[in-house]
Amino acid sequence: MKKPATYNSPVRRIRSYLLSIVFIVAIIIPAVNIFVEIVPDVEINENRLKAPFPAFDFSKLDPFPREFEVYFEDHFVSRNFFLKQYMRLNLLLFQKSVIPDKAVVGSDGWLYMSGFELESYRGDSLFNNIELAELTSEIARRDSIVRASGGNYYFVIVPCKHSVYPEYLPEYAEKTVAKNNAELIMESLQRSTGVKCLFPLKEIQNHKTEQYPLYSKTDNHWNHLGAFYAVQAVAELIRKDYPAVKPLRLSDYRIVVKKQRGGNIAEMFGMQDELAEDFVSLEPIEPVRAHTADKQNYPVLEGFAYPEEYEVVFETGNDSLPKMLIIRESFAGFAAPYLSESSSKAVFIFDAWQHKFNPEIFESEKPDIYIQFVMEGFLRQMLQYSRAEKGSTPN
Repeated sequence: MKKPATYNSPVRRIRSYLLSIVFIVAIIIPAVNIFVEIVPDVEINENRLKAPFPAFDFSKLDPFPREFEVYFEDHFVSRNFFLKQYMRLNLLLFQKSVIPDKAVVGSDGWLYMSGFELESYRGDSLFNNIELAELTSEIARRDSIVRASGGNYYFVIVPCKHSVYPEYLPEYAEKTVAKNNAELIMESLQRSTGVKCLFPLKEIQNHKTEQYPLYSKTDNHWNHLGAFYAVQAVAELIRKDYPAVKPLRLSDYRIVVKKQRGGNIAEMFGMQDELAEDFVSLEPIEPVRAHTADKQNYPVLEGFAYPEEYEVVFETGNDSLPKMLIIRESFAGFAAPYLSESSSKAVFIFDAWQHKFNPEIFESEKPDIYIQFVMEGFLRQMLQYSRAEKGSTPN
């Protein structure tokens, strides 16, 4: 019978030596890597600024050790490399998010935003009766201003990814209420106002059984196909007031699928390459009428991260179609080309997710159609910013 290896046996000694060598190398490599880049670092978008080097003050030494520790943790050589491996292990092996305050890991490769998008979907921050009445009144006020000028106001709520694809969410992220804020405000508007409003959740979900996804698996936005179906529903609503607007037909477009890097949620994990996905876009079969046009160069909000997107203008040259003003955010980026086809001129204003009425722009443009294009997660933010704006808006 084979005898077990003793403590002093060659096998045990070799194991001990190897373990010691591995341990020493693991300690030395990060230090050596400061001067010789053995392991190149990687880029990870944590959506925050890294800690600066702390000021050294002999009269106030107590905070320095902790501040330096925070700085070192943020700037540790190859920190991003090791952080990425940690994220990769948890995401791919355990389907676990190591940044639960920013992202939710669903099943079958689906990733979702945490924070206000998840809270809005779940119903964690529901409007109370006073807030619901206040936002309803504000939307009705905007509607009355536009109607008084001879135009039509349309309030469109964009469904978030959680609402369209709830089946891939983990159990803890499931909806906890019968009606969330989007459904509550729609119900309130339909019950107590004449505002033309739309929450095209069912119109989008009706196409989920088809071959292509409607939202990106690794981004919080819809793709071109999801945007098209939403705009198709908006166009049908507009056609009731403007018969010259033609219905949008998917048969006028060619569906194109291309592999591309993962989206903004994959970027949070530093895994845009590993989480590449098939992205769905639409190419018009015939030349489209809408083309970009000159801007009025309205003043961009101070500190807005995307100043080049603040004002975007399309024109079709067809004066029989209505002129549109759309107050929007990022979801309207893919929707703009399709919506613009139903207008003579379409002015898109990205007002930094504030969703104000923007009276100065309204007075300047004098549109036939005013569309408030707001993702459901921003309804509470819209209420907050509208309070600050009321004093400058005409009654």
